[in-house]
Amino acid sequence: MFNFKSRKKKDAKSESGALFKQLTIRFEDGSEESFYIELTRTGTFVVPNKDDASDWTRLDFHKCPCCPLDSEKVGYCPAAESLESTLARLQDHFSYEKVTATVVDSARRSTIVHWQLQEVGSTFVQLAVFSSSCPVGRQFKSLLRDLRPFSTNEELSKHLIGKFLLKHRGEIEECQQDIIKKMEPLRIVFSCLAKRLSGNTGGDAIANSIVRLDAFALNVSLYMEEVVKEITKDMGWQFKPLRQSRDGESDVDPATDDDSDSDGPLSRLMKKFR
Repeated sequence: MFNFKSRKKKDAKSESGALFKQLTIRFEDGSEESFYIELTRTGTFVVPNKDDASDWTRLDFHKCPCCPLDSEKVGYCPAAESLESTLARLQDHFSYEKVTATVVDSARRSTIVHWQLQEVGSTFVQLAVFSSSCPVGRQFKSLLRDLRPFSTNEELSKHLIGKFLLKHRGEIEECQQDIIKKMEPLRIVFSCLAKRLSGNTGGDAIANSIVRLDAFALNVSLYMEEVVKEITKDMGWQFKPLRQSRDGESDVDPATDDDSDSDGPLSRLMKKFR
């Protein structure tokens, strides 16, 4: 089982200017768990200080094969350290428990959902992988920075694919290749996190919270074309292949070129996902 030490609650803004969010989970029996999450201005999760860390957070323990970190220089897995301070506190709970979760950001705006615990728990997995110093997950941090709290897997998928479309200026094939390339190591991260926590919990809330994010990564790859079509249909986008000009440079079709129309499809895509 996991060992936890009491942590000092912090204000909405630290002396260094970092942002804080408070997430509270209320269970059906009236009990609550509150989490004080420190994020830097760039959205990186700040792991609370601990005198000692659990063995399962050590980098070499079920280390991801795709992880480039050197165990001699980095002793602990950034994503695992994040989970130890958040999701691991739900070790004795079950995924199907109905809860009311409230998140308050640094501007004191609140978002409330009535979900199963595994759905709320996946928020902590997102935080651990995408907002920590995990070298695989942090590649997605800038793409997901403006994602609203408590996003469903479907919303997460659409948001991410939309950002990739924007990154590649509407080039569907390049977008798909880039997504597939990045999803493979991401699924490895989720798998290894599950192995780290296997057998250390009394309930299944932690395991299924991770499984939900793994399902997200799988579905992005499997249903990417379907989601792309839906997004581009919403944008009124007419995709045509790039033409090659006589000098060998790519010539963008005016129907998709944001320079030709300030309110064209690409421009609308930029407005939607920025």
